[in-house]
Amino acid sequence: MPKNIKDNVLESRASNSLFTFHILAPLLLSTANKRVGSVVDLVEQAVMTILLSDPEALTSLQPVFCLEPPYTDPCKLPAVRGPCKASLHRYFYNSTSIECEPFTYGGCQGNANNFETTEICVRVCKPPGESSDGNRRSNGGDSMLGM
Repeated sequence: MPKNIKDNVLESRASNSLFTFHILAPLLLSTANKRVGSVVDLVEQAVMTILLSDPEALTSLQPVFCLEPPYTDPCKLPAVRGPCKASLHRYFYNSTSIECEPFTYGGCQGNANNFETTEICVRVCKPPGESSDGNRRSNGGDSMLGM
């Protein structure tokens, strides 16, 4: 008897539950004093899926603490094809050229600098108000931060 909740999807299947949620910072999660999952890459928004054998454990799932830097900025990582044989058209942020550039992803063992569209790559990695030549763009004289 599946249950669906918009944005936070909870699906019950026999004795197992699949719980998907969105986070905005790295978190270490625990339930009943057991570590059940962790997220270590800081990204604008991440989706994490945890499979629990006890559906009741979802009620006690709480953030324990936020991880502090050091963490690797995914936008400073190189493009990584990975060892798999797929040919997926993806984009990575090139911190030298300050542009999102296409690359071919093999389908496994890449890194977080791997985006399905150039729009997502720009939104996550390109600083607001920065032009392709590395100079900050003016936003009507308001501020350098685009406020």
